[in-house]
Amino acid sequence: MDISILQSLLSKSLPTNSLPTNSLPTDALPMDSINFESFLSKTLESMSLPKKTSSSISSPPNPLTSTNNPIKGTVGSKIIHKKNTIFYIKCIIVGILLYLELTIGEIIIHKYLMHNKEGSIARKIWGNSHNTHHLDVKHDMKLEEHHRKEGLFFNNFDVIGIALLVFSVWYPTLRLFFKVTWYKLLFVSTLIGIFYQKLWDFLHYSFHQEKKIDKYIKNPIFYWLFHNHSMHHLVKGKHKGNYNIIFPGGDFIFGTYRTKINNKEYCKNPHEKHIGYCKMEEDKAELPFNFKWED
Repeated sequence: MDISILQSLLSKSLPTNSLPTNSLPTDALPMDSINFESFLSKTLESMSLPKKTSSSISSPPNPLTSTNNPIKGTVGSKIIHKKNTIFYIKCIIVGILLYLELTIGEIIIHKYLMHNKEGSIARKIWGNSHNTHHLDVKHDMKLEEHHRKEGLFFNNFDVIGIALLVFSVWYPTLRLFFKVTWYKLLFVSTLIGIFYQKLWDFLHYSFHQEKKIDKYIKNPIFYWLFHNHSMHHLVKGKHKGNYNIIFPGGDFIFGTYRTKINNKEYCKNPHEKHIGYCKMEEDKAELPFNFKWED
């Protein structure tokens, strides 16, 4: 269509005074004095809607980041479950390692420090009280009338030594798996040393019947510990075993667990206090508490 014809039609149908003042540009001129294309462009621009900014446009929610997304919840719960599983596995491994260190450490202390040899460094550190204690024990686990009490109990020096030994092996082990502060572990190690002393003193005193054990002997745990320690005393010489007292297990690992008495080799050259005991083994004399000679 010819522009002049369109201009004529618009001027007749839309006189300039009929248009709303706010819909025209401020510099609008009479229809016949402006270029139509410029007028049309400015008019449309003034009447157009405001443009949307990027901030006013709301994007649809991301299904992978939405907090209500079931997929994300499932993935998060799986991650948490995996972390918890790893933590529990670590705790089990650490628990096993720490107990192994206790039961093996008990054997090392009992066998090499307490059953020390004359002239050794261990004898200078620990003394000879435990060896003399063994000489005071009779075949029924009772002690001789004038026995020495030093080897029957642990003293405060022993508690300190046990605590330091526990700390020295537990600290590097725990650091492999967890963040551990040394002073807290030292405190725990001291508690273990005190616990070990109290339990040892009670059990050891009871095993040697310095107090009546009738009410304890029927307890299967007490009887096993009592029988275990009895074999430690009644088996002599190089065949001696059962060095675990509080924390059993190490004797099974090292093959030193004994259930029957065999002193045939030892009785070839026994201590003078054990001559009568060797005669009992030769005669297969009956023993108390269901103790058995090895065939």
